[in-house]
Amino acid sequence: MEENKKLLKKHCAYKRRHSCEGCRNHTKCVIFCFYLIAKRLVFLAKRNALYFFQKSPRGYVHKKAKFLKYFFITLSISVFVIIASLIFPFLKMKSVEAISIASTEDPFVFKAKAEELSPVLAPVPTNDSSLKNSSSTVEVVTNVAEFVNQEAATEMEYTKPLSREEKLESVITLFDIPLDYNVNLAFKGMDYLIDVQNFTPQGAAGVMGNFYAECRFDSSLIDGYYKGLAQWDADVRWPMISEWLYNNGYDLASFSGQLEAIFYSNDANEFTSGIPYRTFDKMREAIDPEDAAMVWLYEYERAPGQAESLRKDTAKLTYDLYMSVI
Repeated sequence: MEENKKLLKKHCAYKRRHSCEGCRNHTKCVIFCFYLIAKRLVFLAKRNALYFFQKSPRGYVHKKAKFLKYFFITLSISVFVIIASLIFPFLKMKSVEAISIASTEDPFVFKAKAEELSPVLAPVPTNDSSLKNSSSTVEVVTNVAEFVNQEAATEMEYTKPLSREEKLESVITLFDIPLDYNVNLAFKGMDYLIDVQNFTPQGAAGVMGNFYAECRFDSSLIDGYYKGLAQWDADVRWPMISEWLYNNGYDLASFSGQLEAIFYSNDANEFTSGIPYRTFDKMREAIDPEDAAMVWLYEYERAPGQAESLRKDTAKLTYDLYMSVI
């Protein structure tokens, strides 16, 4: 027994302890204690067996003692395993708690809340004198947390981009728009010329400036001898436009139909492949709305000198207005 105590004391001294009680939470010490208990049980089993059968014949005593020796060894090991299986989880839990307590030496921790978008900063009480003057650090980290919360709130309040109509309402007061200027029809024509015919925005604006000067975007206008968006003459050009409209199921006064007829009717042949006019190609390369308006006036409308300033001004207005809402 004294020998066991010496061994136990020696083992505890390995961890700078003086008794098993001082390191009872240490796993190695607990295992060593179980080892000593098992060793003592084996010794008692062997001694009691020999004493119980000491009056029996020699051979019989030897066999029975050997049997009881291994029986008590097996029983001791079983008891040890059962006790260890019950105690080890408790020891493991205690070790985890000790580690978690040791890890809270930092002055701050973040507690995540399920209903919030970002962690909330909270200082941990501490008695460490080195952390008493950390007010500046607390302020900096708090500001960072507030910034994260603001960014999250901004992201939550994010709305879909404004539509072109909504943008137009906010900028339309910045332009001097005539009362008879139909913005919706102007944009409708711009969209078709840019998206379908690959005109530059400047070229498309030059065309729409001419249409405004001719008919105020009223495709049903008949001014004596002239008809439609471009005020085509009733003898030659309007019959080709109207024929294409009729063959393709459009009403003769259709705004969209007359725009398409400019490019696909027989009237378009002269402006796509004819010499010297290549007006459509010039509109696809235009870089100035006012210059494009003059090219369209001289080469397509063929009415030089008629309301040139109005065509230029309207082309510039249409271009600026269209580009401001993209």
